[in-house]
Amino acid sequence: MSDKEFRELFKLVCDEFDDAASERGEEFSADKKLKVIAEILKVIDLTGKKFGIEHLYYEVNRYRQKGSRDYGDKPFLS
Repeated sequence: MSDKEFRELFKLVCDEFDDAASERGEEFSADKKLKVIAEILKVIDLTGKKFGIEHLYYEVNRYRQKGSRDYGDKPFLS
């Protein structure tokens, strides 16, 4: 994945989760966004970009319906 593709993916994750959080009247923290991007990058690495993007939208819709996953208390960068 090129730097440009990574920046586009990171922006997409941030924009989608910010929109969904706004709809819920919540804030989706930067730490949670980093955890999501790590998950999406892993999915892309294992299954390809198309499925990785599909998984991203699944996660966004899941968040809209059920709220945030329990990502634990451990910060992404620890």
